[in-house]
Amino acid sequence: MYAKCGDLKSSNYIFDGLSNKNSVSWNALIAANSHPGHGEGILKLIMKKMRYTGVELDQFL
Repeated sequence: MYAKCGDLKSSNYIFDGLSNKNSVSWNALIAANSHPGHGEGILKLIMKKMRYTGVELDQFL
């Protein structure tokens, strides 16, 4: 909801506070932070965050 309203700071804050992050929440984070021309950089940052938290990618296209 926050991301759809353009409030990325709040959406990222809410995501960071989730105790049980799953593929749906990770995909929502990626989608919320993807902007034309910035997708690759954001994806690299999120993948780094996923590795740091111990989440493995299950598919990469």
